[in-house]
Amino acid sequence: MRSTKYMLALGLATALTACAMEPSAYYTQTHYTNPTYTIVQGEGNIETRNYQSLLVAEITENGDRETAMKNGYEALNSYFQGANSTGEKIAMTEPVMQFAVFHSIHGMTDARTVDNHKWVVRFFLPVEFTRASAPQPQDQNVRILETNPMKVVAISYSGRWSNENIQSNEDTLKEYINNNALHAVDVPAYAFYDSPASSPWSRHNEVLIKLSDE
Repeated sequence: MRSTKYMLALGLATALTACAMEPSAYYTQTHYTNPTYTIVQGEGNIETRNYQSLLVAEITENGDRETAMKNGYEALNSYFQGANSTGEKIAMTEPVMQFAVFHSIHGMTDARTVDNHKWVVRFFLPVEFTRASAPQPQDQNVRILETNPMKVVAISYSGRWSNENIQSNEDTLKEYINNNALHAVDVPAYAFYDSPASSPWSRHNEVLIKLSDE
């Protein structure tokens, strides 16, 4: 088993021209805190990882993926910039994550489907915060919660934050899951890294899918 390492870089999934804070201001910070993970297995640009419980700020937004990311980013960025119970500016973290919402199919007890017009956008809180000590958001739609420990399989890739690029890598990851008899238990999550001003070929992006512990 390889040693624990830090997730790298930070980015957004859409242009942020309408954000309250200019994107360039977001990246004036020289270091970003981030969650750690342990690599269980690696094969090329695909890794199986274990994450411990993590504290996150998240919001659910309606619309297509790009619109939901833009609106979710604005709300979470405001929370980190001081729109919270203490007025404290919180150190930004990496990565910015996004995933579609499951909803139940009417009349079917155990059946669920993905709603591609409802998305969760998520930031991780710095490790010094706990659920009790984290400032409360002024925006009642922003939630502070702890994730459960989880095993995921992730594919890393470069390029633009286009739906086509995301879908191509998601398909590759799902094929890997099928070929290795793994059991996915959640929707894919998208992690966007690096400054939006960076060249597409130098960006680090990921698709992650939660796995059963069995």
